Amino acid sequence: MALAHTQNPAIQVLGRINSGHQDLVHDVKFDHFGTSLATCSSDHLIKIFQVTKDEGGAPTFTHTADLKGHDDAVWQVSWAFPLHGTVLASCGYDKKVIVWRQEGNQWMVLYEYLNDCPVNCVAFAPFDLGRLMLACGASDGTIIILASRDDGSWGVTKIPNAHALGVMAVSWGDPFFMPVNGKRGETTTARLATGGCDNCVKIWRENGENGPWLEENRLDGHSDWVRDVAWRINRLFEHTTVVSASQDRRVLIWRHDGHTGWVRDTLKTFDDVPWTLSFSPTGSSLGVFWGTNSMTIFRESNGQWTAITETPSDEDSEAAVDQEGKTSDGRRSYNDQQ
Repeated sequence: MALAHTQNPAIQVLGRINSGHQDLVHDVKFDHFGTSLATCSSDHLIKIFQVTKDEGGAPTFTHTADLKGHDDAVWQVSWAFPLHGTVLASCGYDKKVIVWRQEGNQWMVLYEYLNDCPVNCVAFAPFDLGRLMLACGASDGTIIILASRDDGSWGVTKIPNAHALGVMAVSWGDPFFMPVNGKRGETTTARLATGGCDNCVKIWRENGENGPWLEENRLDGHSDWVRDVAWRINRLFEHTTVVSASQDRRVLIWRHDGHTGWVRDTLKTFDDVPWTLSFSPTGSSLGVFWGTNSMTIFRESNGQWTAITETPSDEDSEAAVDQEGKTSDGRRSYNDQQ
């Protein structure tokens, strides 16, 4: 597995990781500080690596733990904001969602949820919401919201029939975005962007804390499965932006300024399927991972997105990884096997 570093005019490989997995690696994520790395695989394992850098900035990855709790392929992992401690969530083909917490040098299961069908994707909520909460997308089209309570128990809220044939991606929205007047609000509202096998992107809003979730918008524009969605969160922007990647080989940009509703634009039609999307921490750059082992990075300036760099052709490398930790070899899921 190769670590890719964004540097104009091309992405340079800083180093490679021998993950130690015995099967396909489906997801790779750095934590918020970039000091820990989690990988997950069809070998049922999650592996944790400590990340250190030498004086020249080259990273070294030290394997520190194997998390064993899944009984089948693990599709995706997500780190919680550090305010909640060192917490990681995972989901997989075995219908499980597991929340892990590190205590000292040991990892323990904080919570385990058993669903009715395989779970394709998982994402922790942003820290602005003040709650340890995660969203999951299932192969039967259900969105599952899991939220930690003060007494240590967990609440489960489901959005049934969210996407026909299956939910492929979930991404939390800007908690302060106000779609009525385009201004940032003083109170937070939980929102989600999701993509699925019905070829559409949907925007969901929580109706009060622990209340029901309402479908706020349906964004049609793709002609095949939506593989990933990414909602840019940055308080410096007056507008909000959602990006979607689809099996139709297109990446679409959806922009909402609070006045005209969601406006669609095409970022690019790729030569192969774009699998995953990843914004930089500032939101000014976007990584698109497509095909077998390709990555293109776009940068926004004055509302225009321009491709600034692309991975060199390297058939020997397993995957390119950016600082958000998403792989370019494509995320497989239960729905791919149907």
